[in-house]
Amino acid sequence: MTWITQHGLATRINDLPLVLAGPILRRTESHSVSVWVALRDNAGPLRLHIYELGSQIPRFSTPILSQSNLVQLGARLFVGLITAKVPISSLSRLTPGQTYEYDIEFGDLWAGSTLSSIGILNNPNVSQGGIVNLIYAGGPSRPSFSLPPASVNNLRVVHNSCRKAQGGAADASLALDWMLMQSITQPDNRLHQMYLTGDQIYADDVADAMLYMLRDAEALIIGWNESLPLIQSSDNLNPGHRAAVVKNRAELSVGEEPESAKSHLIRLSEFYLMYVFAWSPVLWVDQGTNLPEWNDVFPGVSTVEEYSGTPTPVGPTPSVEKKEHKVFTGEIEQLNVFRSATYALRRVMANVPTYMMFDDHELTDDVFLDLDWCRTVINNALGKRILQNALSAFAVMQAWGNDPEHPEFGITQSTPDSLILKLKDLSVSGPSAAKFDSIAAKVVPRLSSQVTMYNQPGFELIDSIDFSVFLDFDYFKVIMVDSRSRRFFPTSKQAPALLSIDALNNQIINRLNSISPLTTFVFVITPAPIIGHAMWEGTVQPFLGKHIFDSRIVDIETWHDNTPAFEKVLEALNKAKRTVILSGDIHFSFSAEGKYWSRRHGQSTNVSSFAQLTCSAAKNSNTKTVLISTLGSANLEQFNSSHKANTYTIGLEDNPTFRHKLIQAEKDGDWFFKPSKVMPPEIYEFQEQTQGIRVTPGLMPVWSYRISFINDNRNADLRGVYTSAEQVDPYTPPSNPLLRDAYLHRREGFFNPYSAAVGADCVGEVTFSMNGTALDVTHALWYTMKGEPPYSSSEFRPFVVHNCTLDPFDNEQEPRP
Repeated sequence: MTWITQHGLATRINDLPLVLAGPILRRTESHSVSVWVALRDNAGPLRLHIYELGSQIPRFSTPILSQSNLVQLGARLFVGLITAKVPISSLSRLTPGQTYEYDIEFGDLWAGSTLSSIGILNNPNVSQGGIVNLIYAGGPSRPSFSLPPASVNNLRVVHNSCRKAQGGAADASLALDWMLMQSITQPDNRLHQMYLTGDQIYADDVADAMLYMLRDAEALIIGWNESLPLIQSSDNLNPGHRAAVVKNRAELSVGEEPESAKSHLIRLSEFYLMYVFAWSPVLWVDQGTNLPEWNDVFPGVSTVEEYSGTPTPVGPTPSVEKKEHKVFTGEIEQLNVFRSATYALRRVMANVPTYMMFDDHELTDDVFLDLDWCRTVINNALGKRILQNALSAFAVMQAWGNDPEHPEFGITQSTPDSLILKLKDLSVSGPSAAKFDSIAAKVVPRLSSQVTMYNQPGFELIDSIDFSVFLDFDYFKVIMVDSRSRRFFPTSKQAPALLSIDALNNQIINRLNSISPLTTFVFVITPAPIIGHAMWEGTVQPFLGKHIFDSRIVDIETWHDNTPAFEKVLEALNKAKRTVILSGDIHFSFSAEGKYWSRRHGQSTNVSSFAQLTCSAAKNSNTKTVLISTLGSANLEQFNSSHKANTYTIGLEDNPTFRHKLIQAEKDGDWFFKPSKVMPPEIYEFQEQTQGIRVTPGLMPVWSYRISFINDNRNADLRGVYTSAEQVDPYTPPSNPLLRDAYLHRREGFFNPYSAAVGADCVGEVTFSMNGTALDVTHALWYTMKGEPPYSSSEFRPFVVHNCTLDPFDNEQEPRP
């Protein structure tokens, strides 16, 4: 018997709960709360009720509706974003410092049921409801949340990115569950917001068994077929065999890496279902049941092959395990870790307001990488279809919850041409090429005619939905940046600007212009870090760029790679006094702080401070990320006299092609700079302080900035990283000074690999403390030191803690000779 006949979805469909995924708490404000759900039946209209802690009378609710507010995406897939709100001036508005609960009331054949009812969150044949899957022991009896507290000193935010099903080692989502478990009854101490900064799913680099399960669910949950352009009858779309189609038919660059493209998502239904599997355990087989095996996914294909290496063996040729089978076995091990963590992640997302932005892997690796990539894929019918399917799924599964009132997410007669209703029509009335084309016109950007931006001729991406978001809270604001679908590509083959001038104005500058000077700080959410790590962008990438000219291999798409655009972004952020940038993408984590001085256009000096907090990956670490982060920490060890490593950049004219890096000599305080050999210069790694050219005293820069990379200077015992080593490595070091140093060096190297950068699977926790004009920002990076599964929530700890100080009024002197 095969896995399908024994454990496939058809054998379990009647035992599934009504809720396939969710509830996920999305945009949450004092006057409005939104919750996303995916159901297997049209149990609408749904009503969301918001309660005070322990109350049975709603504070406010979704109005009673006459028709369903769910969107049918498949035969058994109904998705909805349910919003309860009151006027902003209403006395029923929610207030900080309180715990609120919510519940969902279902309609149609499920009328009268709530999240606590039998069959809603668990098997319908049991005697009790499944609400226990969403709540914490000792906490509220329904899913709950608290608004950002009245004081910034109590605000607690978490962020992460890059959660790949078969990637990494541990799934750091467990750490989030542990944090919430410890604080669920404390409204001013629990997690107040979560930002997922990209790669919530992976469309490329999908495990073969994962695609096998998606296709098993597809027939029952979706029930309609998508005809794909350019696909021929000879093309193999089975798990493990898609690399050729991805490379030769779709012309995606990831096709150059068969191991990443072998089970690439293609159909819209596959993208939908990947989100359901990523966020909920419902469609997975129970944890005690094995996942599909090699013979299920590749029937009749041997797991071994004849040995063909050297030296030639004596006697019969032995058989060896196929590389593909080793990869498959490793993928299954990691899928089991991923499956286990979905229980914890589902509970976290039900109890923490969650905001999301896409990066490349929700679509395909290196999407919109450069001008050639865009010209090739956007003009390829299958490549374009994959992009539109990915962006359509992102819109309904992620973006809708960020911005419930966006007209493209409308589901009523007042928005008949909305993207959401077009996606519904594919399922209700059947798909067609014309319908897919009309969807593509909304979500897939096109290249403009040639324009000049950042003093460079080139092309920008235009004419698709702008997925950026602005959130307005009492003392802080949030700008979520769409840095993928609004890029500018110079014709000179230079790296792209991750935001065109128009996008920079619309997404950042115009929003910052509207912010009150009394705002304490601004969150800027960008998938890739605006301030890249000095070791990676200053050493590794310039080296690769010099010796390897393939932009995909070198990954030349950081903010800094297009220097004029990078400088414009920093100039834009100078409009806010304090900015905290949350990012992911790069598969290692670090923190930096900076200060920016500007006297452009004859104005008096305007000073601002910023922090770059990067956390990646939640589940996608590997040997490369560990190496990079270890080198990154070692790279900053020379600055261990303090917790910072400072670099400075100045502009002597209001001209993006003139900029220099400054270094301050410790011996006499004089300033030095080393001019670049190219215009504009790159930022290289920190140089010796005795090198460079003495700057003429009195030189007046028009703008300048400092960037400081942060170390965790606590010793390993304070960090807690020795805990697992106490039995084999006693705490007491030798008394001999020489032996003591050698002992500590060995112990630090083995048990304390990270201080400035973290390469383990982790999540970031951000907390604040206001001291006068200084905003102290703490970035705690939570990971586990356990090397193999099973993992538990309690094993995660903040082993690395970085402290940044943002004070634009501290009279720090700008880097001026």
